[in-house]
Amino acid sequence: MEFMEILQECPLFDQLEEKEIKTVTERCQLSSFKEGETIIHEGTEGNELFVILNGKAKVCKMSDGGQLISMADLRRGDFFGELVLISQKKRTASVLAMEHTDVLRMDYDELLRLYQKNTKIFALLLLNITRLVVRRLDRTNQNLKTLAERLLPS
Repeated sequence: MEFMEILQECPLFDQLEEKEIKTVTERCQLSSFKEGETIIHEGTEGNELFVILNGKAKVCKMSDGGQLISMADLRRGDFFGELVLISQKKRTASVLAMEHTDVLRMDYDELLRLYQKNTKIFALLLLNITRLVVRRLDRTNQNLKTLAERLLPS
């Protein structure tokens, strides 16, 4: 699958035309990670989001007991790290490459420059990020409900 096809299927770029996607990618960098390498570290400060171009990654959180807990699997076209763009806080999880993984890295400052040059693209990117965050929140709420139901006495 070609670079542009991957991005056109990525939810981050939903409703963007090819020309608009190119405008965004001109502001991005490509990075590669080896199997087992950490792409982002939980608790660290960050200012970029990532789109997986090829490979696989795993979202993990550290338990209070020091164990790594797998939270989600990521594959080509998925994006992550977006919460630092919204809340400007520390990373809430680690992401580990499960095989050789290439990512497109978008910096917060570049996103702000995009706002100044093309508000339509900026607005669609933020709308798509918000949609992803809401889907994740819905899934988390459903998981909490299921867990609560299991813990309640019959």
